[in-house]
Amino acid sequence: MTERLGKIPGIVDVNLTYDSSKPEVAIWPDRERAADLGVSVETMGKAVQSLIGGRQISTFEDAGKMIDVRIRLAEGDRDRAEAIAALPVRTRSQELVEFRSLAHVEEGTGPVQIDRENRMRQVTVIANLEKSKPLGAAINDV
Repeated sequence: MTERLGKIPGIVDVNLTYDSSKPEVAIWPDRERAADLGVSVETMGKAVQSLIGGRQISTFEDAGKMIDVRIRLAEGDRDRAEAIAALPVRTRSQELVEFRSLAHVEEGTGPVQIDRENRMRQVTVIANLEKSKPLGAAINDV
């Protein structure tokens, strides 16, 4: 759309409110495989949440102040698809399997911000007009 608008004479500086430059790791569970191994999607989610976001496992006292002790992956591993794919998950039979055998994990990019109108996602197209282009003519051209 921005490419087509940029070709209209008198319409300049065409841009979007969408910016897809934020890195992300996407996870798609293999529900059948997980069910066969007795691993719920909830268990998979908790494994990722614990090792990425962290989980409190204890507290200790330092100079009268209680401090939470949390476990999680090292910073360099929390944003790598390969490290997430290698996370151990316990099956119904108490075996440990790698997360990759239960889900597809892929690095990609996502939106920096998600705009909505009436609870639906939206992307706004922004452009300027050259001084010689009347607004009415630009609207008709668009």
